[in-house]
Amino acid sequence: MDSLNPGADPLGQYLAPDAAFIINGGEPTSAETILGMMEMRSRRLKTFRRDLKHVWDVEMEDGSGRRVVMYESVSVTIFRDDPDEKAIEVAEFSTIELEPVDGGEGTGFAGFEGLAASVLKTFMDANPIMRRLKQIGMAI
Repeated sequence: MDSLNPGADPLGQYLAPDAAFIINGGEPTSAETILGMMEMRSRRLKTFRRDLKHVWDVEMEDGSGRRVVMYESVSVTIFRDDPDEKAIEVAEFSTIELEPVDGGEGTGFAGFEGLAASVLKTFMDANPIMRRLKQIGMAI
């Protein structure tokens, strides 16, 4: 879902039409904006991955079929223009709210296993990334 090659497995197919991304409790950001940021990231990074530590999948008890996936991870980033190719590790905690979808033919929307992500939240300290950008003289 979070690839440096966004075209290989388009994120949009897993998102509800009005999906929102929330980073560190900020204002919701549209999927369109996030997809553009991921495209830019693919040009600036040599490596990006998330190493999962723990994952919880919780079914909501209201009978709606909604679920919440929570996961603890460490993202690993290496900038293309970093002469030392230093890996920056950032601890993250994320939640993904999933809702049932129809995903019928002709909708252009597939979801995954009958579910689509509607709200995606990430909590992280981006300071290590910002420090490294400054150290190697890259603009933010």
